Amino acid sequence: MGFMSRKPRDKKEVDKIIKSHKSGESLNKILKDHGMSVSAFYRLLRVSRGEVPDPSKLKEAKRLARLEGALKQRDKEIALLKAALKKN
Repeated sequence: MGFMSRKPRDKKEVDKIIKSHKSGESLNKILKDHGMSVSAFYRLLRVSRGEVPDPSKLKEAKRLARLEGALKQRDKEIALLKAALKKN
């Protein structure tokens, strides 16, 4: 499945998608019938439940993850330097 652009969906279609999901219809059938990707489907469910993420929190979480990764890398470098100094 290639790139699929975000298609604005009206309330009626969103309700139909959610109703199909709740009734146990297969995910593949829902995706095919409505021309949507898996990620678009789950995004639609989150939004319909009111679970819209705050963009500022997402940005902060990404920044924190990047800093944690950098810290782990520095810890590895320090451990290697300590090991090298012990050998001398």
